[in-house]
Amino acid sequence: MKINDNYKNSLAFAQNGSIITDAIYKKLLENCFSVLIGKEEVYSINSLYNSKPDVIKGFYAALLAVSAEFARNNLNREEILQFLTSDCSFTQQRAKIYVEFFENDRRGLEIALLNIGNCLPHVTDVKWKIDYIVKVR
Repeated sequence: MKINDNYKNSLAFAQNGSIITDAIYKKLLENCFSVLIGKEEVYSINSLYNSKPDVIKGFYAALLAVSAEFARNNLNREEILQFLTSDCSFTQQRAKIYVEFFENDRRGLEIALLNIGNCLPHVTDVKWKIDYIVKVR
């Protein structure tokens, strides 16, 4: 599994409780999994800013990308915990909270990923030809 280093760096902010408090962290996780399974955001992302809106937005974007990647690669609980704690410097507590949210919405994530690209009808049995007309003046 290949995760962009920018996402890893953004996720590393989870270790700093003064930037991303526990309450904001849980609300971001609720929003993340709600959006990924096709529902609306539970909380307005603009209401979750404290003093660092760019950090919160970057962290949220990284959560979305990494969560979709975990579901796409069908990672298990231990693999997710390993990635979050070793590669992204999550605390054990925050990594476990993330995994709980992920496990609760795993099936919805898998269904949402399976439905990508299936929303448009497919065209079959089309015959075509190029035709032109030459007009003399």
